[in-house]
Amino acid sequence: AMQGILQQRTDIRVAVTQAENAGQALEAQQQQFAKLQHQAESDTLQADRLLADAEAKHREAKVFIELADLMGPKGVQAYVLNNAVSALQLCTAKYLNTISGGELTLKF
Repeated sequence: AMQGILQQRTDIRVAVTQAENAGQALEAQQQQFAKLQHQAESDTLQADRLLADAEAKHREAKVFIELADLMGPKGVQAYVLNNAVSALQLCTAKYLNTISGGELTLKF
């Protein structure tokens, strides 16, 4: 009977040691999980910032493209040139009419 009690005590000690080891392993895994979770949150925030930056750069690029179109040959330059040509045509027609006494006309 004494031998059985000693064996039970040994078994209990082994079980307690195994439970303590399992608890320590679980705690280490929980710490690792918390670390990884924090890193994932940090990475997500960084990805959100990069995405916001990329969207801002895209909007900025669109503005510059629009400005280039407005200031380029099809924008303000074309507008100014068209107005200048129209003004020159009117002046030319007026001067031709004056010089020729109304006999010559110019159509554009």
